[in-house]
Amino acid sequence: SSSSSSSSSYEMPWSTNQEWALQDKISKYTINIPRLNNPNLKGGGINKTTFALWYTMRDEVTEIMGYDIQYLQMKYAALMDVDDYDSDSNSNSNSATNTNIDAPPNPPGILPFIDEFEFRKNGGIKGRVYGLVGIEPGTEIVTSPLKDVEQTLPKGFILTLDGSCAYELGIPKSEMESRSRSRNMALSSSNEIDDTDYNNNNVGYPMDLAAMREGGTNLVSDLRDQSGRVAKELGDPETSQMIVNLASTTAVLFGAATAMNMLSHHLTVNVFWV
Repeated sequence: SSSSSSSSSYEMPWSTNQEWALQDKISKYTINIPRLNNPNLKGGGINKTTFALWYTMRDEVTEIMGYDIQYLQMKYAALMDVDDYDSDSNSNSNSATNTNIDAPPNPPGILPFIDEFEFRKNGGIKGRVYGLVGIEPGTEIVTSPLKDVEQTLPKGFILTLDGSCAYELGIPKSEMESRSRSRNMALSSSNEIDDTDYNNNNVGYPMDLAAMREGGTNLVSDLRDQSGRVAKELGDPETSQMIVNLASTTAVLFGAATAMNMLSHHLTVNVFWV
């Protein structure tokens, strides 16, 4: 079953962009920690001293976001194998004493990942764990007491006091809760603005078409009366009619501009919050 899962993993989209990103970035996320003899570690945790913060790298490097951690490790192992083969064959292709050409690649190990973590009074941490053999992903656990936290925490991992296990760290629980509150506040504000806008409450641009029609009619009537008085004083029927028509046209254009201004504001508010 493992061979079939590996072959299906290789069918995932992969290009030179992902290869270059993986090769260029992995050194930034590689760490060396004491030897861990823990059979519950995935991805070559037993007798490993070199690990990578695979989860953190996957979440931060755009080109490899969303890929399975073990798939990334497998891909990097393949890249290491090709590089080793190329360097060996170029330097000593005809040497009968070359024994490294068939050596298996040795990529950095994978640490179990703890997300939404918080420190506990027992000296350990509590959080949701991923990548621990026999434990359902996302299960909440409490680790045994930790050691050298001042040195390991800034590097993105923790180490248990007995040295049996290390964990890659995700986001603290307090930060997750803060993000959740901010997101809920933004959604709440969006809903309030939508409700206010659609219900015409406390908005300086009411979307009442009947009121707009009535106001436009009154404006045209007022302008006709004013222009009529001016035309009568001039005494020229032709000029009088031209002034009245001009006043009517001006009123219509003014009303249309006002309506467009109101509609554009309404659309801008709703598009902004979508």
